[in-house]
Amino acid sequence: RWFFGCDGEVSRGDRAKYAWALAEHCDRIVLTSASPGVEPPMQIIEDILEAIRGYRTWKKKKTLLEVFVISDRADAIKLGAITPKRDGEAPDVTLVFGSDQDSYDATDELGQLRSWLFHDRRLLSEALELSEELREDGT
Repeated sequence: RWFFGCDGEVSRGDRAKYAWALAEHCDRIVLTSASPGVEPPMQIIEDILEAIRGYRTWKKKKTLLEVFVISDRADAIKLGAITPKRDGEAPDVTLVFGSDQDSYDATDELGQLRSWLFHDRRLLSEALELSEELREDGT
């Protein structure tokens, strides 16, 4: 399982390379935003999705690939941490791409650039602990 959020203002060619790696090596992907800057987060995600589809078509991959699109990074990390594999077990590997602790920039509905501090590792750790507690309780 991989969480992937591509920064804004990255060339579309680089986004395609990231997507090809995801399409080749993953069976479940959670796409989210990272630091979109002035780019619309969904445009970045759509670029990644297009490259994933193109790669899988080109390689004639028939295996199931689950892709979740959650534009809010915190919600994406929480979902990925508590979602079990198809067999009900915890995932073997969970990778979160992006900065561990970063200033996050995005434009609001008025076009103003906003910044705040975001801590991937802390959020993932808390979500994994909750997931483990729920599994132990049989919930």
